[in-house]
Amino acid sequence: MDFMRSSARSRCLVGLLFGALCLGDEEMPAPRQWDTCYWVEGKGGTCKMDDPSRPFQQFLQPELMAAEKRSGIASEMQFDLRDRPKTVVKWDELGKLGGHRVRRIEYFLAPTPEPEDQRKFAGFVVIEQSPGIFAQLFKWSGDFPPPAFFRTGNTDVLVIERDFGGNVPMVMTWAWVWTAQGPMRVEVEKAVQEAIEKVAPGHAGYSTGINWSDLHTETYSWGPGGYPGKVGVEETVNAWFDLRGNRLTVKRVEWKKSFDENAPVKRWP
Repeated sequence: MDFMRSSARSRCLVGLLFGALCLGDEEMPAPRQWDTCYWVEGKGGTCKMDDPSRPFQQFLQPELMAAEKRSGIASEMQFDLRDRPKTVVKWDELGKLGGHRVRRIEYFLAPTPEPEDQRKFAGFVVIEQSPGIFAQLFKWSGDFPPPAFFRTGNTDVLVIERDFGGNVPMVMTWAWVWTAQGPMRVEVEKAVQEAIEKVAPGHAGYSTGINWSDLHTETYSWGPGGYPGKVGVEETVNAWFDLRGNRLTVKRVEWKKSFDENAPVKRWP
């Protein structure tokens, strides 16, 4: 799968076949309360508003969820269910965000009763909006890694990370915190790009995820002038953040040439 991310200063052609993700300025719309993100394996995804909240029991009906007109994954689910196969639905309680219950629902095709023969084809992460009514935070088509809760200072963060592999782990992150307006996404990639701009204006970097215990990330950057290919990526960036509300703010950044022990380290502040 190839896709483009652009910014005012650079344009990066990114191919997952090469194990690369490039940070950009406007990959997803700005976060808003109670919005929904989706991801389709091999095709990508985004975040948007207005996916309807539902009684929890409705999420346990894959045919009903496949018929949702505004869903970003409905057509994929319809394809998986086209021959009316036997399905199995599993769900579990993940924890609470702002005191609101968060659950995961997973849908499996079950050609035989044996658990090892079951294939996961879609899933949802939902949060209780009012008693018995759940809003959609995230949904995917395909097999996806499990969501996890982290404690950062006094804040609980719900995180889903998709590791695309490669000798430098390429990680796409979706994260939510609770705010006075409800659940809000944390713009992780945008924050890392802001950190790079502090020390290397016009440069871009891989998205390699965040250590949520200390809000630190290490990544590699390049530029300006576009993605040079893996062998041309020779800058190391370490960045530390504060989490304020749903925003990661840059606290400290260090940047240097990766393969030159004598290269000076550029620091901010």
